Amino acid sequence: MTLNKPKGLALLIPLIMFSVYLLFNVYRPIEVVAVYHDKNYVDVIVKNFPSDDKDKIAWWLDNNKMLTERASFSMLPSDSHYFITLWDYGDGLQKKTDDDMLCFTQIKSDINCIDKQALLIISNNYVGDVFLTVDNARYRLANDKIIEVANW
Repeated sequence: MTLNKPKGLALLIPLIMFSVYLLFNVYRPIEVVAVYHDKNYVDVIVKNFPSDDKDKIAWWLDNNKMLTERASFSMLPSDSHYFITLWDYGDGLQKKTDDDMLCFTQIKSDINCIDKQALLIISNNYVGDVFLTVDNARYRLANDKIIEVANW
């Protein structure tokens, strides 16, 4: 069975469009837009963050040193308890339109808010456990292994 040219083109064009879309979304670089911290809380605004839990955690493990140096905060459990939240930049900075937006007082403008969409939360406890929370799952780092926390 052979396809005639119009049917072949009708199948080929959507396939090419899907391939381009997939390549664009898979290979776009992750961009750290800004890092703000206030005491033990750090907010990292990112663009193009992975959607897969495994890829989010891998990115954090590969980049946490750079982020802690950039924002000048410590992740040592002896220093204090911390919360680091990676937020989706989404539609960018906006004027506050409702109470469910995250606004940054460090930005001296009325366009200083983003929609709250946490992508990854990193926290610790005083005995040195590090937790990574994504969507509907939580993981603990233990001896360089990632262990899913059940029933959290």
